[in-house]
Amino acid sequence: MAMFEYFFGLNGRLGRAQFWQRNFQLLILLCLGIVLLVPLTRLTGRNPFVLTLFALIPLLSIAGTGSLIVRRLHDHGRPTWLALPYLAINLASLVPSPPGRTQEQLIAMGLITLGSVILFVHLYCLRGTRGPNRYGPDPRG
Repeated sequence: MAMFEYFFGLNGRLGRAQFWQRNFQLLILLCLGIVLLVPLTRLTGRNPFVLTLFALIPLLSIAGTGSLIVRRLHDHGRPTWLALPYLAINLASLVPSPPGRTQEQLIAMGLITLGSVILFVHLYCLRGTRGPNRYGPDPRG
């Protein structure tokens, strides 16, 4: 249960260093899951159980990232619901653009990129609220 709370809990605050660390750890765990499942998929063919495990990897990634974003927002004194636009920007940045883009599509891509940069700076670079806030004590002590 402690590992679940470590990556997927929504309570409390998460400082910058912890946020970087847990994102890296989550990335390593997800990569290990893929590294283990690819050969297993080749050995078992189209085994529904293995394919289900493979399908869970992106879902776990989104859930873990969302949880870390929520706790990082809490460190800034921001409410939980603000994680939704952050996740939407993250997911929108993954959508490939079609060839022969129109001006509207280029503007949308530019806005998504700008949102991604703002998201990165806010979550990864800016210090949270000094001292305790309504979400808990300062993670820096």
